[in-house]
Amino acid sequence: MNKIDSFESKRILFLQGPMGSFFKKFEKICIKQGAITKMIGFNGGDWFFSNKKSYVAYKDKKENW
Repeated sequence: MNKIDSFESKRILFLQGPMGSFFKKFEKICIKQGAITKMIGFNGGDWFFSNKKSYVAYKDKKENW
């Protein structure tokens, strides 16, 4: 398995994750190391636990996803 040395200039998309602040904390680490991040949210819980600067709400029908 390859070791990830740095997130610098990496683009990371967060979709569904565990309920809670795990993604928010992990995203903070990635940004600190130079990554560009976005989080697609599907519900209020995703919004609540997100970094609001990178959050994008998915508002279309699930059939269109």
